[in-house]
Amino acid sequence: MSVVKQSVAELSSSPCILSLNLTSLSEVLDVTIEVGEAVGCGVEAHAKVSALRRRLSRLEEAVRRLPQPCVACIEWLDPPFSAGHWAPEMVRMAGSEELFAEIGEPSRRICWEEVFEAAPEVVVLMPCGFDVARTLREVQALPKSPGWGDLPAVNNGRVCAVDANSYFSRPAPSLIEGVEILTRILHPQIFPDSPDSKEAVRFGVSATQR
Repeated sequence: MSVVKQSVAELSSSPCILSLNLTSLSEVLDVTIEVGEAVGCGVEAHAKVSALRRRLSRLEEAVRRLPQPCVACIEWLDPPFSAGHWAPEMVRMAGSEELFAEIGEPSRRICWEEVFEAAPEVVVLMPCGFDVARTLREVQALPKSPGWGDLPAVNNGRVCAVDANSYFSRPAPSLIEGVEILTRILHPQIFPDSPDSKEAVRFGVSATQR
């Protein structure tokens, strides 16, 4: 930041500097308004963020009384990392609880033995910056891991590879679409429409089962 300030000091004008360090979905929405106002689009930013908040409210109301499956969101595979920052908040809004991270806390290194011991009912594979196709290529070795086949999520066909690059990794309004994707993954009995195959794919099941 000091380098930025030094560079700005050498300019003929004094631009507004926004320093953003976002750790939650709520902050992402707040900063979207802040950035919109900074570039002269405050009215539009307020309107769009209000619409996004209404989408989230409708989702939260829809899942409020549903069973909450235990979820493990994995942000990196080798070594495995939990999905921190806004990911646990997204899971909560989608009607469940993340097993390995707290809202606003950074991702942390875990081990697959922790995952196997926790026995999640749903596993969401969201390697940072990867799309679905890249994630599916990277996870091919997982079924060979001792303990993988004993996971409830594996036995119930509830391991999903998602497009983290578009909907989970970046602090952007598209995170709301990520919450909607998670909702369909976690509660198929209420939201029977599966996510588009470019958004999420169940790992370890045939194409006809997806």
